[in-house]
Amino acid sequence: MLERTFLHLPGVGKKTEQRIWRAGFSDWEQVWRSLSSGVPVREVLAKNRQRSLFEQRDSVSDDPRSIAWLDCLDESRNAVRRRDYQFFTESLSPSNHWRLLDALLSDALYLDIETTGLSHDHHYVTVIGALCQGKFYQWVWPESLDELAELIDSAPATITFNGKRFDIPFLLKHFKAIPAPKAHVDLLYSVRAAGISGGQKAAERFFELRRAEEIRELDGQDAVIAWCDGLYGSARSFRQLLKYNRADVELMPHLAASLYKYLRTRTLEENEIPRPRITRVRSLGRKPSSHSRLRQEWRERRPFLGALSPRIHEQFGRDPVVVGIDLRAKPDNPTGWALCIGPSTTTRVLFDDDEILSHTLAAQPDIVSIDAPLSLPRGRVSVSDNSPCRKSGGIVRDAERILWSRGIRVYPALIRQMQGLTKRGIDLTKQLAEHGIDVIESYPGAAQDILNIPRKKLDESLLRRGLTQFGYNIRGEKSHDELDAITSALVAQFYLAEEYEEIGADDEGYMVIPRFRGMSWGTLSLHRQIVSLVGLPGAGKTTLAQTLSRRLAWSSFILGNELRSRAEADPDLDELLARGNMAPEDLVESVLRDAVSSSQDTSVVVDGFPRHKDQLRLAAELFPNWRILHLDLPSRLAEKRIRGRATCARCGHLRSSGTIDVCPTCGASTWNTRSEDERDQIIASRLRESSSQVRGLLRNAPRHTVYTVNAAQPEEKVVDLAVRALMRTRYAKRSTDA
Repeated sequence: MLERTFLHLPGVGKKTEQRIWRAGFSDWEQVWRSLSSGVPVREVLAKNRQRSLFEQRDSVSDDPRSIAWLDCLDESRNAVRRRDYQFFTESLSPSNHWRLLDALLSDALYLDIETTGLSHDHHYVTVIGALCQGKFYQWVWPESLDELAELIDSAPATITFNGKRFDIPFLLKHFKAIPAPKAHVDLLYSVRAAGISGGQKAAERFFELRRAEEIRELDGQDAVIAWCDGLYGSARSFRQLLKYNRADVELMPHLAASLYKYLRTRTLEENEIPRPRITRVRSLGRKPSSHSRLRQEWRERRPFLGALSPRIHEQFGRDPVVVGIDLRAKPDNPTGWALCIGPSTTTRVLFDDDEILSHTLAAQPDIVSIDAPLSLPRGRVSVSDNSPCRKSGGIVRDAERILWSRGIRVYPALIRQMQGLTKRGIDLTKQLAEHGIDVIESYPGAAQDILNIPRKKLDESLLRRGLTQFGYNIRGEKSHDELDAITSALVAQFYLAEEYEEIGADDEGYMVIPRFRGMSWGTLSLHRQIVSLVGLPGAGKTTLAQTLSRRLAWSSFILGNELRSRAEADPDLDELLARGNMAPEDLVESVLRDAVSSSQDTSVVVDGFPRHKDQLRLAAELFPNWRILHLDLPSRLAEKRIRGRATCARCGHLRSSGTIDVCPTCGASTWNTRSEDERDQIIASRLRESSSQVRGLLRNAPRHTVYTVNAAQPEEKVVDLAVRALMRTRYAKRSTDA
């Protein structure tokens, strides 16, 4: 069908293409011969042309349209020879991409992903299935996607269902190293061209394609439920999700062949044609990881109250008292109320305002989190549509707009059905503020999406299990109002731990949503490594980072240097660092992301991160193929080295030993010796603090990520050991002294 297609020629639409067919031209070759012999386009389109006339022209017509058609036909034939199907996907509308299917059925990569929802920003990819040349491949979070990237890059075309709006943008958003398909055919547009409504399964039913009984009725929402149920322990749900994803992929070529036959027959008004042959699935190209591995990964990365508690305890010295309120618009309807102190939860269903206020005040909370709009849109002073401000102000706040832009559904604060709830939320906030109680606005639905907890509309029992997995003790029967109230309290825990994002505007107020980084996938470069150097001051981290950078052609990133560089343009940061304080976590994260991004495909050695055990989770998210190189050095030797520290007066090279006279970087012999900063008491304090940090890092880091080198040896020996360690693709040995 591809070589009978003329829609991509300049100025050709459906009617003109029909005229070409009615004139007796069945493919590109026939039209090309006629135009090459000097026949102009107007005669090609003539109803009663005489073939003998076409043979009598000596040269190509000077008709610009004829020349343009010939050029396009030449490009088309060359594109087919090169298997450059992108030429056609770019020149044909998506509804006509079915015309390529006969040429692509055996060579294309068929692709489908499962996710936790529709938002590119707050939902995650969970399972990926692909079929290529008879082999089926499948990946489960958080496996490496190197092979997928290679498949997409090598395939002449990728075929999806609704992938133009969903699968491909989702992959490109979350996995920067995955290439865009060379050519992309989205079968959804072919289904619509065939006049079929609904999704992939509706199209399969139209063509009488059947799935296995156990997954026949599953849909996208069921896939989200199965994923969460699998995370929480159900091996059966996990297997069911994998079968569902595989069916989506393996039925795609059958659907493509059926669509091709149906649309070709209808377009060319032909008699029934045989369906194109399909390459059957002959083997398994890649088997996904096991359910037990998934559970292990989830246990290590999941959002957990215990992971937030240390930071919260630094602020309060105890478990804070948190009240979550799932507020309803009318006092006649039940409001969920939850008191959470550490893992302990006490919930109630309350109704009128006085009841809600009295229970909340009696709890003496440190913070209250309310699921309701707690502010008005810009320009509004009243919730009523009858207020004069309705003409100048809107019904939507920036917070809602931001959530919409991220694919999270939420009602505008002042649509008629929400006006009562907004007013009630604002009034309750004012009353609590009069008693000196901090209040934040939360949205349980967004929090549940971000944290891999199913919403109540999906599965109320799984919502409860998700909150239990987070670390809450929930006893007895609970209504969905009470469970959402607990979720509101959960948001407050992230807020107190400073793991949150505020969305909104200064003149409208902010909504708080959790920040969770645990759902990153594996590395997209098999040979790229990110290695953090960890050790006491004087262990030689900075010197080793610079040496490895030169010797291995790796990128070297020294966090302290970058922070000091930024402090030169930021007086507040400069003052903060001058007082000996650590840089803000969000700044550290931003700096590291920039560093990894700028290093592109090179491996990176990092000095100065992670600095404490709370940053291990961030390190695993930022650097999927991440390892720790521990430079083990006794404290007494570290103290001796620190005393001899100096920096090169010309290039700033750090000298860790007083026996080095000439700078190995620039050859200068003048050194600036540190003085006041490294007095005896300061040295002792720094070593105690650093020893505690290093022990915490090593105790909490996954064992397979740590490689230890004896840093008490001569510098060249340490470098050799480090190089040997970093050249191994798997860190099987855990320590070495020789």
